[in-house]
Amino acid sequence: MKRAAMMSAAIGLAVVAGCGGADDISEGLIERQIESAAENEGVDVDVDYDDGNFSVQTEDGEFEMNTDGDGNFTISGADGEEQFSAEGDGEGNVSIETEDGQLTMSTDTDIPDGFPDLPLPDDLAVTMAQEAAFDDETSYTVIGTAPGDWESYLDELTDYLEGNGYTQNSVTTSPDGAFFSYASDTLAVNGSVANDTAAGEMTLTLSVTPAG
Repeated sequence: MKRAAMMSAAIGLAVVAGCGGADDISEGLIERQIESAAENEGVDVDVDYDDGNFSVQTEDGEFEMNTDGDGNFTISGADGEEQFSAEGDGEGNVSIETEDGQLTMSTDTDIPDGFPDLPLPDDLAVTMAQEAAFDDETSYTVIGTAPGDWESYLDELTDYLEGNGYTQNSVTTSPDGAFFSYASDTLAVNGSVANDTAAGEMTLTLSVTPAG
C-alpha cells in the first residue's frame, strides 16, 4: 500500500494542477501533501514539483507524473521489475495496473458516499473530491473553500479527532495557515488549512488514507 498511498496523494494533486488549479495551490503545499502521505506509510521521499509535473524519488525507485494543461496526465515509473503507466481521460478518472493490484481513481465535486464521518466546514465549496481504491482499501482527497477562519475549523477538527481515537503526528502552524497529520488504528488524516485573504475565506485540503 506504500506506493499506492503516495500515488493517490500525488495523482489527486496532479489532477488539480492539470485542470488549472495550480495557481491556487502552492508548490510547497503539493509537496507537503505527498510527503505526509508517505511519512504515514514509513517511507522517506523527495518530491520535486514544477508547473504541474511531479517527480517522486524513494529509496526503492522513482515515479513521475506529467500533465498537459488540459486535465490529461501520464504516470510512469520503475521499482525493480515493476513497471506501470497510465493515462488520464481528461475528466479526472484513471485506472493503473501494477503487479501489486489495480488502483482506480475518480474525481468529482461531490463528497464521495464512503467518505469517513469527519467534520467539514459549514458551506464548504468543493473544488475537488476524489476517491481512490487499491484492492480492498480506499482513500479520499477533498479540496475546497469555505467562509470563516481556519483556526476555528482546525480546533473543531482537532477536538473531533482527539475525541475519537486519533493520535497527533504533527501540527505546524503559521499566521496564514497550518499543516496537520493524525492517525488512528485504521485511518490517517493529513491536510492543510489556510487563509484566502483576497476572498475573505479559508481553503482546505484533506487527505484520508488507510493507516499502516
